[in-house]
Amino acid sequence: MVRATLAGLCFLLLSLRILPAEETFVFWNVQNYRLTSVEHAPAKPASARQAVAQRIASLHPTILGLAEMDGDTALEDLQERLSALGCDLPHWALCQADAKGRHLALLSRHPIASCDSRPRVPIDLNGRSRAMARGILDVTVKLPGGELLRCIGLHWKSRVDAPGDDETAFRAAEARASRNHLDVVLHASPRPLLLVFGDLNDLKNSYPVRELAGAPGARAVLREWVPVDSNGEVWTHFWREGGVYSRLDYLFASPALARRAVTLRIAADSGGASDHRPLSATFRLP
Repeated sequence: MVRATLAGLCFLLLSLRILPAEETFVFWNVQNYRLTSVEHAPAKPASARQAVAQRIASLHPTILGLAEMDGDTALEDLQERLSALGCDLPHWALCQADAKGRHLALLSRHPIASCDSRPRVPIDLNGRSRAMARGILDVTVKLPGGELLRCIGLHWKSRVDAPGDDETAFRAAEARASRNHLDVVLHASPRPLLLVFGDLNDLKNSYPVRELAGAPGARAVLREWVPVDSNGEVWTHFWREGGVYSRLDYLFASPALARRAVTLRIAADSGGASDHRPLSATFRLP
């Protein structure tokens, strides 16, 4: 009897050892997460900020990508709310590029090995020199076991024309600049585990999104991860005024990372905290 019990315990322990560990990455445009009002945007109410934290905590991320965060203070506010809900993400990085305070950010349970973000990325817009609206967030996270995961975040120009700028042409220029940055990363040796996330403000078959992914068969092509909700739907953004559901938020992975995907999900709703829905991707560690 004792021998049988010990044998069963040993089998259980061995089974636990060979099960691969998993990481969960979540990306969400949290729609103007700001603590103070400015001329162009009001402060996000405390109730809405708490709803953001509750929705994120329910997804159990180990790495969290964010769009539309308003600086260090807002990021600390979210960290504290998450920690109170049992979701500790102590390591952070911020790419402060948008003059309106809609920044890209990353929170992580694991240490950040390096940060190569580019707040100001020049683009050529029909012969005029401009800069990407929110720059490029580029953060390398050290995963358990020592592997490095490079996370690149993007938030391209909105689908609204600014004075003197065509929004479609602007995103096309941002896509070319983003692709140039990715080509350097993807051609590095050894090839990195790479995760690209962002609110691209464009549709799947548009030129900017196709340019970012890379030509099929190319050495530096990215594989798209397509999360779905419980109804099998893929929309990520709801424009209430126009009554339009769109897929504007994306996840891409390098081939080595893409093969490790376990689950890809879109949250059923945003808890009333944003006009976007959060995306999550769970992947295996070796």
